[in-house]
Amino acid sequence: MEYSSSYHFSEAPEKVIKSSRIYLQLILYLLGFVLLAILEYYFSNLNNEHREKINTENIRLKIGDIINDDIRKIETLTYKLASSKGRQRQNNFKKN
Repeated sequence: MEYSSSYHFSEAPEKVIKSSRIYLQLILYLLGFVLLAILEYYFSNLNNEHREKINTENIRLKIGDIINDDIRKIETLTYKLASSKGRQRQNNFKKN
């Protein structure tokens, strides 16, 4: 097989990519990367704030439970004092 001397590689169609198009793609890539970093930072902070709020509410619930338990104990002792007869029994409840 012989190649014709009239065919040259320079005659093959070339696609020329404009440099402005490459720069545009690079800028879009960098903008996307920066946007991802900003979104990650925003949602990370939002997540941390919600965790702090959840911890605060859990602490409030525990404090409320402790207060309720103390009120029930006081109420129980009050009813026991009211139903007991005599000073000596009432003094025994006060000591406990």
